[in-house]
Amino acid sequence: MGTGGPVEILWETADANANELLIQLPAGGAVDVPVIIIGQAIENVDAGLYNGVVDPRIAIFGTGAVTTGPVVEFRKARGTFTSPTVVTTGDDLGTIDFYGAVAAGEYVRAASIRADMAGTIATTRGPGTITFLTATDAAPSVLTEAFRLTAAQGAVVASGLTVTAGGLVVTAGGATVDGGLTVEKGTSNDQSQAILAANVNNTAVGNVDAGEDDLITYSLPANSLSANGKGVRIRAWGTAANNANAKTLKVYFGTQVILTTSLTINQVDTWKVEATVWRTGASTQDWETHLIQAGTTTLVDVENGTATQTDTAAITIKCTGEAVATNDIVNEGLTVEFFN
Repeated sequence: MGTGGPVEILWETADANANELLIQLPAGGAVDVPVIIIGQAIENVDAGLYNGVVDPRIAIFGTGAVTTGPVVEFRKARGTFTSPTVVTTGDDLGTIDFYGAVAAGEYVRAASIRADMAGTIATTRGPGTITFLTATDAAPSVLTEAFRLTAAQGAVVASGLTVTAGGLVVTAGGATVDGGLTVEKGTSNDQSQAILAANVNNTAVGNVDAGEDDLITYSLPANSLSANGKGVRIRAWGTAANNANAKTLKVYFGTQVILTTSLTINQVDTWKVEATVWRTGASTQDWETHLIQAGTTTLVDVENGTATQTDTAAITIKCTGEAVATNDIVNEGLTVEFFN
């Protein structure tokens, strides 16, 4: 066929397990190998594009003053070609497989790219996924999902994500990390757990008249402390009025008081509290808290202990002020950071 030759198209039945349509092309020179080209107005032309290629290949050329390019289609239906019926979610739409010879007469599928229907299927509605699979480095190798693009335009990475040159930039939508986030110390290759802001509140709240009043409050979501070593760092700050009224500042982790301090009276006080609480077991925690009060008379208070707050439920973190007159104690801000 054509200006070359000989070219053979064979219907091969020697394979007992499959009928094969073979296209056999002659070698085109000392090092050239068969190349199948699909395109328009390409006959009897030597474009010089495949001189010296060492592997067979298929090339599709798109030409012309149009914005579109060549297309490779995979179409899947239940039923027949002439009477197609609706596919079912989970049906494969098409797969590209990659095999390598591992022994005489033995090929192993090392990687695969597969498209599936996934979701609700209806007229004009055909959600899909693309899954990249790789074979495990074991004997026998098992083809395993490594990366999947979902119908919600998300990405699922099976065994973590490593980003080297260029770093990772996350724009619209932010990033959700379920399994924890580690950060390298400079270029040392030593990784540390990241500390992330869970709450920032700088809307001042003061006590009201006599008695103990809640100041700034934050609800730590249930299951935040889902494993030992996970915890929170709490920072709170504020002021106390210059009068003779007794003023008691407290910090709570759930129902556990982790700081109780009597602030100095008859001066303008500025105070700051830092506390760390971390899980040591199921619904058990250790904590340490320290307070610094500035003013004519300074004050330092350091406390520590254990707690038994239920970590499968939300835990309230708050400051309270117990005084006499409104705004005897003012909580100016509260931040809560989560460490994994």
